[in-house]
Amino acid sequence: MVSALVALTLMIGLVPGTEAWAAKRITTGTIALSGTAVVGGKLTVSTKGWKPKRLTYSYQWYRSGTKIKYATKQTYRPTRLDLGRQLQIKITAKKKGYKAKSRTVRLVNPIGRGRITPGQVWISNNTYAGNLLAVNMLWPNATPAVGATFRYQWFRDGVAIIAPTATKDKYQSTSADAGRYLSVRVTASAPGYYSTTVTSARRYISP
Repeated sequence: MVSALVALTLMIGLVPGTEAWAAKRITTGTIALSGTAVVGGKLTVSTKGWKPKRLTYSYQWYRSGTKIKYATKQTYRPTRLDLGRQLQIKITAKKKGYKAKSRTVRLVNPIGRGRITPGQVWISNNTYAGNLLAVNMLWPNATPAVGATFRYQWFRDGVAIIAPTATKDKYQSTSADAGRYLSVRVTASAPGYYSTTVTSARRYISP
């Protein structure tokens, strides 16, 4: 009596252990990495020429050979933990009836420091001598999420003011400011980023 396995072999012409019996193989093409390799930048991986068509891809990013938790998308934004480290991306292609195929590529250069985008800085409208003046700010990427901190320096007619509140986000103006022009310089810093400094427009202080 012919066994079921032999019968199957006779019907489809495949012999266990031969290449024909094994799952079909995926042919890899090229892998391209694009974007800015700095803290806060955006990296995107893409493939071209992989066969057959309509493959399903999965991704895993690595930091100096160690898997980055939750970094399983086609894009990745380097964090301060990546500064000076080498990143790699592993791509796995799958399709029903085919043996999964993986390839890993790495960035040529380590991740560099990002740049804080210059923000907008201006002084509140209550610009009368004796009032508490405040600095208002809008910074695109200097946020608590990246650990941003700020330093302040108030100026009177372009000269740094020496006073207890002259290095705070709120400055207590005095009679010495009456009839003068005040401005404030703000420096934004964050781990993994170059600092950025912005100075407000001058505001006239009414007596």
